[in-house]
This record gives sequence, C-alpha cells and structure tokens, in this order.
Amino acid sequence: MRFCSEDGCPDVALSGSFCEKHADPLNRKVQNAPRHERDAWYKRAAWCGKYGVRLFKLQRTPLCEICGNKATQVHHLREEWKEKGDWFLFMGGYDMEFLQSLCGRCHARISMKNLMYGTEKENGQQHSS
Repeated sequence: MRFCSEDGCPDVALSGSFCEKHADPLNRKVQNAPRHERDAWYKRAAWCGKYGVRLFKLQRTPLCEICGNKATQVHHLREEWKEKGDWFLFMGGYDMEFLQSLCGRCHARISMKNLMYGTEKENGQQHSS
C-alpha cells in the first residue's frame, strides 16, 4: 500500500501505483502539464550549482533534520516564495533559516501532507504549500 502516483492525488493505491480513481489512464492528468514559471529557479546555478545554496545547505547540515538519516534534499520552509516571486525566501533567508535538509522519505512525507492539508505545523516549524 502506498500513495497514488497521480500528481496531487492524496488517495492510497491498494495495488499497483494508482488509486482506484486513477487506475484508468484516461482519468490521469496530462503528464507534461505546465509547471509553475518559478520552478525554473531550481535550475539556476545560485541554487543547484557547484557553489549553490542547495549544496551548501546539505554540506552544512548533512543529516535529515527530522529522522537523522543522510540528507539528500533541501525543503523550503516558506513556500510562499513561489507565488510572491521572492528570491530572498527561495534562497533561504540570511542564514538559510528558511531551508531544511531532509532525506527523500521525510521530504516526500511533508510534501504529501502539504498537498493534502495545506498549511500545517511540523516539528514546530511553519510549512505552507
């Protein structure tokens, strides 16, 4: 049992990769649906380059800030950067205080909860979708 592979679907797949509703390919969203225009910021060298903030955050905090496993991803604690177009929030603030090093499993869990429930509190931190 796992979450449905359909983007944004909070339902559970009892068998296979999709829930009952999305088991039929005709009920799935278009695979190449347009992404938010600011998602392109993730490709900029300031974020993902050799000297980018993402790598710096993972070097500074190499363990998942939730479970303690090896961190491989960086989560934005303040997701409103995307709607506001706020480069300062995207880059993590003055001292990366708006970024969190996470393992893939914890990052997926937080992202799924944000999709399902919107704004929430997790480990005393404010998260928003």
